[in-house]
Amino acid sequence: MITSCGNFICPGIKAGYAYNLVIAKNLAIFMSIVPGMTFEINQFYNKDEVKKSDKDGTKKPTSSLKANFQVHSRLAMVYQRDRFMFGGSFYPQYYTHKLKDAGFSFFTARAEIFFGYRFDAPKFMRGKQ
Repeated sequence: MITSCGNFICPGIKAGYAYNLVIAKNLAIFMSIVPGMTFEINQFYNKDEVKKSDKDGTKKPTSSLKANFQVHSRLAMVYQRDRFMFGGSFYPQYYTHKLKDAGFSFFTARAEIFFGYRFDAPKFMRGKQ
């Protein structure tokens, strides 16, 4: 068994497209896709493959700066009335990472269902009536 751990910082540049489709007075669908590149800064430590120790005996992790591909997207639907709303969202994400001579990619997704109720705004926020 190989034991490894690492730190990944991934600032990036992304540009995408979002679209809101109103199907009926109270029903809407929201869609977006945002692909982009990230510039990964990582420190990766693999117990079985460590650079030579420093003079003081400490082990140094492998560090690198590489460009990687990511895609974030969202699909949501909402139904709303005067006082209440409900709907759902789905957020898939795809990432790639490169480490040494190998690389890996992974897909994550999150699904949500929501319910909401609109309260009247407090009098001080309503303004003059």
